[in-house]
Amino acid sequence: MARFLVLYVVLQAALLVAPLQPLKNALAGFVGNVLGVPYAGPYLFAGNTVFEITNSCTGLVSGIILASVVFAFRKPNLKAKTKLFLAGFFVLFPLNVVRVTGIVWTAMKTNPAWAEALHVITWFLVSGLILALWYYLSVRFAGVKNLNELL
Repeated sequence: MARFLVLYVVLQAALLVAPLQPLKNALAGFVGNVLGVPYAGPYLFAGNTVFEITNSCTGLVSGIILASVVFAFRKPNLKAKTKLFLAGFFVLFPLNVVRVTGIVWTAMKTNPAWAEALHVITWFLVSGLILALWYYLSVRFAGVKNLNELL
């Protein structure tokens, strides 16, 4: 647990100060183009609601959580952990784009309160998915049959 917390805190702190403007702008542009809403830089203008794509909205938080879980354990070996992380991240990142698009769409079609509720609900669903991906990919890439094998 201590390794997980150290990895998570260090990676999260790095994310908060990382210069991700091009990624934030690209995500806002993609969502804006898909939904037909105006955008400028990391901002989306959905009716009366302005959304700002922050570093935490990029999908990298999901990757950080996955990396922290994967690399906190002693097993499997580094190569298997790296494969596990990359496979999971390539599922989580596009899922986050869909998630952000759905939140903005919800604000456009209903109201900002529903979009905020969806934001929270989908965050918990993605967190559960991260753990499920970790378990599935641990079995797939590391041949783990029992979670005790990871300790």
